[in-house]
Amino acid sequence: MTNLTNPTDTNWVLAAPCAGVAGFVLPAGSRSTDNALIREAGTRMALCRRCPFRVECIDHVMPEQSRFDGICGGRLWINGTAIRRVATARKAELNEPKLRATCGTDTAWLQHMRNDETPCLSCRSGKRLIDQGKKHRPAQADAA
Repeated sequence: MTNLTNPTDTNWVLAAPCAGVAGFVLPAGSRSTDNALIREAGTRMALCRRCPFRVECIDHVMPEQSRFDGICGGRLWINGTAIRRVATARKAELNEPKLRATCGTDTAWLQHMRNDETPCLSCRSGKRLIDQGKKHRPAQADAA
């Protein structure tokens, strides 16, 4: 069963409607025109209509920052810009966190929170590990 409360859990990838279907990432130079690309992408994008994992998909791929070419989160992306979307896709799903120079640290996690962003996967994982380490740290005796 998919555990979406664990930020490092990617089991949703196996449960997504597109699992095992090829053609969601476009190879460089694979399209002749945007119209041809839109036609080709239509059948694959149909799988995204009822997908409950569009937010996780965008969070995982980070299409804007990675300048992604392909289908992600119910949208067709060209060079990190969404040029088409399925009818059920909502703007609220596009809460892609900005990468910080120190991502994966407690400080970067705080930067995401201060900027009202959803922390990236690296920062959520780092924060979880730091918090676990704090719980297991032996109490220091007061110096007399």
